[in-house]
Amino acid sequence: MDRTEIVLRAVANSRRLAMVRELKRRQATVGDLAAMLRLSFPATSSHLRILRSAGLVERRQRGLEMYYRIADDQSRFIKRLLAII
Repeated sequence: MDRTEIVLRAVANSRRLAMVRELKRRQATVGDLAAMLRLSFPATSSHLRILRSAGLVERRQRGLEMYYRIADDQSRFIKRLLAII
């Protein structure tokens, strides 16, 4: 599977797409995103793992909390894709 296909598959899910839209606005914890989407913590973590693998989001630990945000290091393709999402 090439990089473009991985990224497109990652955002082809409505819940992951909603996560990306929210993370474009602000950084958030798994709990924040789970509450927003009315998903379980494990399901939300699974979706975030897919988005991380695709290079769309990154995480940073602050104390005991893990915060997710849109990844800084992105290809031109991902930047263009995020601009239209």
